[in-house]
Amino acid sequence: MAGGAAGYDRAMTDEVVHDWLELGDRVYVRRYRFFDQGVGLVLGDGAALVIDTRTTPGHAAELRGAIRRLTQAPVAIVVNTHAHSDHCFGNASFDPVTVWGQRGAVAFLETTWERQRDGLAQMIPDLADELRGVVPRPPDQLVDQRATIAVGGRTVELAYHGRAHTDHDLTVAIPDAGVLFAGDVIEEGNAPWFGDGYPEAWPATLDALLATRPETIIVPGHGAVADRAFVAAQRAVIGGLADGIGRFVAGELDEEALLARVDLPAPTVREALARALAVRAAEQGSGTEDRT
Repeated sequence: MAGGAAGYDRAMTDEVVHDWLELGDRVYVRRYRFFDQGVGLVLGDGAALVIDTRTTPGHAAELRGAIRRLTQAPVAIVVNTHAHSDHCFGNASFDPVTVWGQRGAVAFLETTWERQRDGLAQMIPDLADELRGVVPRPPDQLVDQRATIAVGGRTVELAYHGRAHTDHDLTVAIPDAGVLFAGDVIEEGNAPWFGDGYPEAWPATLDALLATRPETIIVPGHGAVADRAFVAAQRAVIGGLADGIGRFVAGELDEEALLARVDLPAPTVREALARALAVRAAEQGSGTEDRT
């Protein structure tokens, strides 16, 4: 999820920072001003795959039109990087279609979609009417750890590397193009959002991503196209945050010292700390071990 609606203008919901940008052979990203989100498109022989479907039926309709201006190949597959509203509320507009997601996305969407919809409508009242038309459409093809799918003769690899922005983040790699769509596991141009996240598990997830994926072009869920060096730098920042949270819990740091040592905005650090403490409390209460 993007970090709020600051500077929001209703007219910008369909405005783009750039139209389809080809990152590798028939692999594209379209970057919107709304939440500074990037949507992916992979073209094979006679078939297309879309990565994330935006926030409202209207957004999804605009996206479908943009795809048609690029190709007449049918959209055979949608992949959701995770089940936040700005990545999956447009799913139903692509039916009939196969939707892939990490297994945890189903329960998350089923239990939170109304809260997400109502919260977004309150945050951006001009979208309230459109949001009333949202029909939750969870993934029907589920990934536990890894899956390989074919799109018009091309191989696309889906992977769950561990808890980070959510407990069900999925990355989408197109090996023959050297491109990886990372969803909100990576955020460029804005601080990561920890509201549903796992701040202390996130660094290990990024380690796993960097260790197992050779792609040099990495597309974050929001912001500009990045590379492995950017991911490593973001991992260092989140790693410092996770270490600071551990020291806070151990009584070695107070909140002021934690804020001083982490290169993130103070509200983001406080959000991450509150979320980490809530995760710890939930795991201690249920006896659940950290699943990374």
